Amino acid sequence: MTRHPLKKNVRKDSGFKGVNADIIRGAMHNDISEVRAALENGKNINEQDRIHGLTALHHAAVRGNYSMTTYLLTQAEIDISLKDRWGRDPLDVAILTGCQPVIDQMFRFRETGESEDPETSAERVADMVPGPASFRRREP
Repeated sequence: MTRHPLKKNVRKDSGFKGVNADIIRGAMHNDISEVRAALENGKNINEQDRIHGLTALHHAAVRGNYSMTTYLLTQAEIDISLKDRWGRDPLDVAILTGCQPVIDQMFRFRETGESEDPETSAERVADMVPGPASFRRREP
């Protein structure tokens, strides 16, 4: 099948042209392998998109992606104080969306510089997965 010579394959401008779209796209889709590959190729983890000024960490926080947020916070170059065009940092965005595990993680990172608390990580996963305790009958 031949293509008409005057018709071009036109793609919508997603706003990420000239920026590290693969890091931002990976964070948006919770694709750690895409973000890891971009970082291995020397991409800047703190790059902000040109429309809203959102970083990969902003995107992970707004979607409540705990695993992506954990991965991004383990990177040495991550800057959690970058603000978007409305003056919000990733923690502000996480608070607005109300995802408590991500909020706790970002507060912990801000205080200690570590993204995961080994003592509570197993408890948090147990709380997220419904188990036998969640099916118990409650006493009135």
